[in-house]
Amino acid sequence: MNLSPDLKARIVNAAKREAPPTRASARRTVVLVTVAAILFAAAMFFWLGGVHIGDPKSGIPERPLTFVCGTVIGWSAIAAVAMWAAFSRGGSMLGRRARWLVAVSIATPVVLFLWMLLWNAQFPQTMTEYIGRPGFRCLSFTLAMTAWPLVALSYVRRERNPSAPAAAGAARGVAMGALAGVVVDLWCPIAGPGHVLLGHITPIIILMGLGAAAGRLLTGVRRTSK
Repeated sequence: MNLSPDLKARIVNAAKREAPPTRASARRTVVLVTVAAILFAAAMFFWLGGVHIGDPKSGIPERPLTFVCGTVIGWSAIAAVAMWAAFSRGGSMLGRRARWLVAVSIATPVVLFLWMLLWNAQFPQTMTEYIGRPGFRCLSFTLAMTAWPLVALSYVRRERNPSAPAAAGAARGVAMGALAGVVVDLWCPIAGPGHVLLGHITPIIILMGLGAAAGRLLTGVRRTSK
């Protein structure tokens, strides 16, 4: 890949201004943040009651076990592909191209929502919408689990992405939001399309924006003043 002289100069200046951590120390920090995020998510999950098949007190019937398993398996598979696409470099030291990362960011929430519609159609009773349960709790749960690890990992990795920092950050935010959605799916007993759109898909879109901002600010190569 041929880089313009201006971009080369910006990369060199960024490297001179900031001494990166060693690979070993960066790896340890990433592991610590990841473990902390997993423990925090698990603590929230069990504090909020763990798995909810239904909620009889609120008049929400139990979801079929087959439906719950299929939802989690499908969502997990899509999240795994998104994580691979967003966090791997794709054979280039500069990371994946912006077009690829943008495609991952846009396609992931769309495919997740379409999967939920397709799977719900096999279980018509799950399409019910419930007044007073639009999805704000699920939205908050997803953001609480994912927002701070996303920013923390963007900071501690500290590698500079000279080609597409915002797109890379957006893809990572979407992938982490999709992964957190697996936990939320187990916790949430409601699967109506409106609820899923607000409570399960909207936070992924918010994380896309947060990831783009974090990527631009924390891993982008800044232009130096002359």
